Amino acid sequence: MATATYPPPPPYYKLYKDYIQNPNSAPEPPPPIQGTYVLYGANYTTDDVLPTLEEQGVRQLYPKGPNVDFKKELRSLNRELQLHLLELAEKSDYRKIE
Repeated sequence: MATATYPPPPPYYKLYKDYIQNPNSAPEPPPPIQGTYVLYGANYTTDDVLPTLEEQGVRQLYPKGPNVDFKKELRSLNRELQLHLLELAEKSDYRKIE
């Protein structure tokens, strides 16, 4: 009885046999799923939208709009976080418990 180290490739590999010579010969990927679909026995929809920060009652820390410089905003948030961490470190008392 002969055994193989690896299982045989799936049958759809034949769809890509001429890909090296002609990259356009490969089939197009399937279109994105629209609407409702079932995954692991549960129903999901592609229409799910997360609530905005304002709807959740959370203050948004960066400005709104299409022309937001996210690099600048992330740097600003990073500096503010570092400042708060330094303030916490100064306030904490590191006594050795004996």
